[in-house]
Amino acid sequence: MKNCRDLGTFSFSRLSRLAFVARDLLGRMVVAGALSHDEYESFWRSINTTATNVVASIRDLSNGRLSKSDFNKVYGHLRPRTYDITSPRYDQSELINLADVREQTGFRKYSAEFKPDVYRRISRCLAMSGLPDDPNKFLNFVSVSVQEREQSKFEFSAILSACLEEIAHLGKMLGFHRADLSFLTVDDIMEADDLQPERVQLKQFWAKTICFRKAEWQDDARIRVPALITVPDDLVVVKPTKSKPNFITSREVEGRIITLKERLPSASRELSGKIVVLEAADPDYDWIFSSQIAALVTKYGGVASHMAIRSAQFGIPAVIGCRDRLYNEFCIHERARINCGKREIEFLT
Repeated sequence: MKNCRDLGTFSFSRLSRLAFVARDLLGRMVVAGALSHDEYESFWRSINTTATNVVASIRDLSNGRLSKSDFNKVYGHLRPRTYDITSPRYDQSELINLADVREQTGFRKYSAEFKPDVYRRISRCLAMSGLPDDPNKFLNFVSVSVQEREQSKFEFSAILSACLEEIAHLGKMLGFHRADLSFLTVDDIMEADDLQPERVQLKQFWAKTICFRKAEWQDDARIRVPALITVPDDLVVVKPTKSKPNFITSREVEGRIITLKERLPSASRELSGKIVVLEAADPDYDWIFSSQIAALVTKYGGVASHMAIRSAQFGIPAVIGCRDRLYNEFCIHERARINCGKREIEFLT
């Protein structure tokens, strides 16, 4: 865990900040008129990251060009809900093996090259901002920062996943299910170093702690807090706030809605052509892009969140961070039309 913190968390936080700055600067280029929306989306989709490698490997696995064992050597540690010990890893689930991507016609290759006048506009925009006016170096910074952020996240998740499996193994030896272990904190788990020689004592300590934390969680689940706290009184009277989600791409799409909560689809082909709705999504949900999903909707997340970047990279229309009210609307309806360019959502049934 120390390695996970010292070698993973700190490094990723720095790389993540650089990628966020890069994305923000590129977005400002659109606002300033240096890039069109189409040029922005084309450049973003030209960046090759771990996500594109995952999706390509899932296609190869589905089409028999890659064995499951070889796939697992590289990607087996990934799991939907990265920090959730109850979520099965790729190498513990048949989800990826059941992927059906035969209908995919392959990803279009997007070029990071622009016409000369675009480079001149970028150069002028950089100079006006007091930044070095080399457009090639700027675009390279954007590409590399995003690639390194994703690679760092991928490597960090491998260490984290190994830690979770060690915890699950010890818990199984003591008779605890993964769902029970999810109520333990890092400090509770670290107690195993001192108490493991006396397994009975460790089992008693964890059993008592899990029981307490379950009751505490049930009490906390009844508490409702506002999405945004601006004044102390916001904690006294929780007022509903209007959702202002982030729309990714400028495309319009219509389709059936499928909501992924606790249940995962029996095969990724269930997602094809659907508007996929998630509460929040992390890197290990990248498998959903192996299907031709129509759009992505998340309850939580910002314009620089993981799934916002993924959606832009794959050119998937997305509504990121729609919060409680709008998220619940997606959960109760069967079909929707999303126009990202006009920032409009219409529920059809």
